[in-house]
Amino acid sequence: MASVFLSYDRDDSDKARTIALALDKAGHSVWWDLYVRGGAQFSKVIEEALKAADAVVVLWSKNSVESAWVRDEAAAGRDSGRLVPATIDGTEAPLGFRQFQTIDLGDWKRGARGRGYKELEQAIAGTLTEPDSPERESPSPAHSSASPIDRNHVVRRWLAVSAVMLVLAAGLATWRFSGRASSGPVIAVTAADQSPSSAALARDLLAKLGSLQTARTDALELVGSGGSANPTFVFQASASGAAANPGGNLVLLSGRDRSLLWSKDFDSAGGNQIGLEQSMAYTAGQVLDCAVQASSRSARLDDQTLKLFPNGCALYAERYFSDPNSVVPIFTRIVESAPASQPGWTKLLLAEAQVTRAQMLFYERFVPGELPRHIAAVSKLNPRLPELYVAKTALLPFSALDQRFRLLDQAVALNADDPNALWARSFHEAEVGRNSDAIDDARRAAELDPLSPGFESNHIQALAYGGQVAAAEQELRRAEQLWPGTAAISDARFRVISRYGDPREALQMLHSAGFHQIYPTSEMETYLLARIDPSKPNIDRAIAAAESPQLSERRRLVQVIQLLGDFGRENELYQMMTGLTLAQMTSARVVLFRPSFHKFRQDPRFMTLIARGGLVDFWRKSGKWPDFCFEPDLPYDCKKEAAKLNA
Repeated sequence: MASVFLSYDRDDSDKARTIALALDKAGHSVWWDLYVRGGAQFSKVIEEALKAADAVVVLWSKNSVESAWVRDEAAAGRDSGRLVPATIDGTEAPLGFRQFQTIDLGDWKRGARGRGYKELEQAIAGTLTEPDSPERESPSPAHSSASPIDRNHVVRRWLAVSAVMLVLAAGLATWRFSGRASSGPVIAVTAADQSPSSAALARDLLAKLGSLQTARTDALELVGSGGSANPTFVFQASASGAAANPGGNLVLLSGRDRSLLWSKDFDSAGGNQIGLEQSMAYTAGQVLDCAVQASSRSARLDDQTLKLFPNGCALYAERYFSDPNSVVPIFTRIVESAPASQPGWTKLLLAEAQVTRAQMLFYERFVPGELPRHIAAVSKLNPRLPELYVAKTALLPFSALDQRFRLLDQAVALNADDPNALWARSFHEAEVGRNSDAIDDARRAAELDPLSPGFESNHIQALAYGGQVAAAEQELRRAEQLWPGTAAISDARFRVISRYGDPREALQMLHSAGFHQIYPTSEMETYLLARIDPSKPNIDRAIAAAESPQLSERRRLVQVIQLLGDFGRENELYQMMTGLTLAQMTSARVVLFRPSFHKFRQDPRFMTLIARGGLVDFWRKSGKWPDFCFEPDLPYDCKKEAAKLNA
């Protein structure tokens, strides 16, 4: 992958951030940090980063064509043969750069699936194969038939330049992200002791938090040691462990009385210092968001609840999707203490909705608990809260597709940048076969909340269940570096490898201490053994285990259907599904659009079967047909088959 210098105007930082995150997820090293823009004191840092980059991606816009900084950076890329020009709003490149073909990124709503992004990736890849320009400081091994040692040298050089930039940025006494005085909370990031390693860790944390928080809000100040006499919160970082296996500790203190609000110890994986720093920064970013929410005027939390909120919020980010029941009591206490706290209500509603949905999915029990009463309370507090509409979907039967999507579309319409609304819609889009839309919404949710392992876990699962297994595995590797050992990422790993990866690894994971998963162990064990040795006796044993009376009827049905699809028993599957009731067909659709059912969907009988669950009628009325209808090898026309069924 390439090292990319991203040149843009400060007023285009939102679009630049989105593009930088996409390139980062694709494996590139992206230099784009906001806090070095516009300062002459950083010219040397910028110059070094330009020299070290494989590609100089310039985002032309009505703002950037007027920027002397962007023009200079573009000229450096042009003169060294590494320029990759793009336009984000249709603006033509300025004179001197029009001889280059400019990539149109105006379709960015389609994200990495858009044509412009694909052209951008191809252009960046092209910079790795073209010969070096004499303008470069030194020949880049990435542009030649370099040995692995030479390539590592380039990586180390790139990291060294980044480190210089981080230290310079972190050395500022105060950095205001918006470029103006902030009336929001002030967060001080300091070393917990006088050791050089702790000081370096604090500087790195300050710089990384600055980069992360520009993606979240400009209504706060991050300051280094001595930057503020009266901070709202204080992060203290300390280094621990030996050089071969470094570790660290983070503590969040109240700025008013220095009382402890949150703390966590971190270990590096195999001595990976960079991974340790990334993990600490992402976790600190989560907690910082929680602390800022807790200190907002709408929260109005007392001292005791203020201490509870950051811990509950951080736990929520990790467990909401994999174990939502564990966070319900925390946020119940928070809203009881602060009935007007919208951040508390939001998380409580979503957790309760997730618990209610899981009860219906896996145990066929409708146990809404306090959810209806809480929905009524929040409707009075703020009827335009997107999460309110998401919570309402949990009270609907699975057959109510029209109502469900109407509520979810309303939630997204109220706030198109609400990750919770996008994720909820993604889940149900996959259920009706719209896997591409599901992946787009899940990806967007993860981009909007890049600090949440839960949203990234759902993005990974959407990719895997939508047939993009290689992309899911790549995202999984990245997530495990950022959030090692978290329940959400552990759950994503198990889901991916148990269905599409190495079943031996999944079996080992299943029996490991502390592993939590919602499925019965005996059922999954026999399934994995059948994947390891797919003999008829092993598959029959797996089916028998899935039919255990200890499981709910719905769970038994879904598991048997999944097994028959996984092991290619399409004829048995059709025989079984022909006798299903309407309710059973509604339950079955959750797995029918996954990769292992490709052959099963190619039989025209599939349309007849799925019509009994209400999906064909839903597709016709909504006009949003499932992805499989557009597969080039599908031997029939979905719309024509639907018309026959409707005749």
